[in-house]
Amino acid sequence: MRQLVARFLNQGLSRREFIRDLTALGFTASAAASILEPLEAIAAPAVPSSGETLITGTGGELLIAQARAAGVEYLFTNPGSLEAGFFDAVVDDPQINLIESLHEGLVISMASRLSSTFMPRWARRKWPANSSMPAAMDLPW
Repeated sequence: MRQLVARFLNQGLSRREFIRDLTALGFTASAAASILEPLEAIAAPAVPSSGETLITGTGGELLIAQARAAGVEYLFTNPGSLEAGFFDAVVDDPQINLIESLHEGLVISMASRLSSTFMPRWARRKWPANSSMPAAMDLPW
């Protein structure tokens, strides 16, 4: 069965031939069709619809591409050992400014200050005075 799947995914078998060979192995037609359905989704090339962009890359590159698409200009971060892929990707992107701090509280303070300085007053998020949620958490920068 692995050989059949590999041949189908490599376009060595048509849909009809794949189902025929599975039924020859003893699968029912409905079982063969249920096996075929996810394989067709894998085999079909991803075609972006209008307004979408297809990109490939590492997890960090995809995260930075999504941030860029959302209009992000500044990213505030507290460096850690698990973010190496993210840092590799953001260093290569001239459109996004990375601002690092060694403590989470400082990161939030800097992001909050940037938002209150550069954002128009009407676009600022209103948080209760006793809220621990920073004003810049959901901002698209």
